[in-house]
Amino acid sequence: MGATGNDGNVATAASAGRPEAGRRHFLTSGAALAGLALAGALAPAGAQAADNAEGAQRLVGAWQVYVPQPDGSTAVTVQVFHADGTTVFNNNGAAEQGATIGAGLWGRRDDGKYAQTTMVALYDPKTGTHTGRIKIQATLTLDATGAAWTAAGRISIYGPDGQLRTQVLDAPARATRIDLEPL
Repeated sequence: MGATGNDGNVATAASAGRPEAGRRHFLTSGAALAGLALAGALAPAGAQAADNAEGAQRLVGAWQVYVPQPDGSTAVTVQVFHADGTTVFNNNGAAEQGATIGAGLWGRRDDGKYAQTTMVALYDPKTGTHTGRIKIQATLTLDATGAAWTAAGRISIYGPDGQLRTQVLDAPARATRIDLEPL
């Protein structure tokens, strides 16, 4: 039983006066969230627990995410997928642009892949002024072991006026599960 993912419009203006910096910040944010509600139906979060045998819960947990950057470097972030269909991640490396924590929703699609949409508010770190928002949408493909995933995504950066400033249509990412390592 599928439902359509929430694709709420989010605005981000990290790139208002610095398009290249906004793009890097947007990609950094997308690193942890590389999975968005693109095409495909989503299993409702409440149905995920009942769908455990088919793997809906396999994405739940903490992940180290790697997102290639335009300059050839790789942004590394941490993202957590919760069983209730919510997700949060940090914006490692984007502090100079006033990035905040990212949050959003995820769900299992009818084709067995996962969709995610996340939002990040941006602000001027010197003045605290809101400068826009970033919306990250991605489709995640979990590997057979459940220990890694790859993602294809889209990153949209909006200004404080809600107008689209820049968009990255091909934003790949990969992630590995963070395992519990008791002392």
